[in-house]
Amino acid sequence: MKNFIPTPTNVSSKRRGESLAEMVVVMSVIVGMASMSWPTIRNSLSKSQLQSAAKQVSADMSKARLTAIQTGVPQEFRFQPDQNAYEIAPRIVGDLNAAAKGMVADADVESEDESAGHRELSEGLKFILADSHSRESEETVLASAGEWSDPIIFYPNGRASQASFRLEGDQGMRVEIRLNGMTGTTKLGSIHKSE
Repeated sequence: MKNFIPTPTNVSSKRRGESLAEMVVVMSVIVGMASMSWPTIRNSLSKSQLQSAAKQVSADMSKARLTAIQTGVPQEFRFQPDQNAYEIAPRIVGDLNAAAKGMVADADVESEDESAGHRELSEGLKFILADSHSRESEETVLASAGEWSDPIIFYPNGRASQASFRLEGDQGMRVEIRLNGMTGTTKLGSIHKSE
């Protein structure tokens, strides 16, 4: 018995190739389906980015509260309305005595971590004052002047200033961040389309 090795002449050539026209039709269908689903995908990505930024701001505020408790120095959180910048820094009051000033300086040296300093949200996100419907003109003036919001203060006893503000994405989605003054904890609202 001989070993049979298939050669191109003894293999049935029933293979068919696709024509260029068939490939163009298939690609057109794929592009059409992708273009119809793109708004939904973009909306989902925008929601995800907004939720992630809200969680990051909430985590940074929690770190500021913890830093205030550990160092005994109040921390403040401020943001630029209608912008994406915010900062967390030790609160320095003008009438501190010399011992407290030394404690603040020591805390500054010891707490060179990620909870201190200037930060920015992702591109396309911005901070909105909580009562934005009645203060839109004031917000615009603050933003154009590069002004910061009133500071949200985290005290060494774990308490904080009562506060509420929003983050807004480029698709008009908003999420509210509320800070409970008694406990110093944050609560994120649900994401919704701005009116």
